[in-house]
Formats: sequence, C-alpha cells, structure tokens
Amino acid sequence: MASSVALAQGIPLSVGALLCAGVSDYVYKRAARAQVQANQLLMVQSWCYAAVVALYGTLTGTLVPEAPALWGALAGIFAFTGFYQFARSLHGGLASINAAIFRLSFVISAALAMVLLGESVKPLKLLGLGLALAAAWLLLGTR
Repeated sequence: MASSVALAQGIPLSVGALLCAGVSDYVYKRAARAQVQANQLLMVQSWCYAAVVALYGTLTGTLVPEAPALWGALAGIFAFTGFYQFARSLHGGLASINAAIFRLSFVISAALAMVLLGESVKPLKLLGLGLALAAAWLLLGTR
C-alpha cells in the first residue's frame, strides 16, 4: 500500500498530466478541423514522441533496452490504437463529448488496478467512478 506522502507527491504530477492531456485534446480537435487525417496526425506525433523519449533516455542514462521494457511496447500499442480512434472520432464529433468519453480511460485503469493488482475497493472510490460515468452519460445528451 502506498504511503500518504507518496500519494500526495504524485498529485502534482497527475495534475500536470491532466493539463497536458487537455491541451493535447484541443490540438487534436484543431487538427481535425484543419482536415488532418488521423493517421497523419499520429505519424507526426509518434516521430516527435520517439525523438523526445530517445533524447530523454540518452541524457538521463535511463534508455536501457531490457525485457521489462516490453511492457512499454505493449502499452504503446494500446495507446496508439486509442489515440488513433480518438483522432478519427473528432472528424465527426464534438471535442467536448468525445474527449470526455476518451478520458474516461481512468475508469478502466482503476477497475483493472482493483481487480488485477489488488488495490482497495472502497465505497467512495466506487461512487467516484460511478459519478464519472454518469457525467459522461449526461454529456451525451447535450448533442
């Protein structure tokens, strides 16, 4: 079980990730409005991402190709597929709805962590997940 200090230290990083994801969703919608195809957007995004990761790994000495790194490759396959589907969804959908649905991925992450990793299942946690799903459902009615 993670300590409360470790949990508190992770919150600013999570907020930073939240802000970056929000700006990223905005950029995806701008690209869709500019008629950029999803495969083109992800191709250029992947080039930039790979270059930044390789540079970061090289500069910090953390670019170590070992078997456990294959988890990153597996995650990359799922992330690429999800981002591709999201980018395609923005060509015919509203960012305010599609981005909210896309970002509900945390519900899947939380459920998998509770079921497969043995993280605690508490009433407030379940309520929060339920409210998140309800919020997305309500957004669907605003079309």
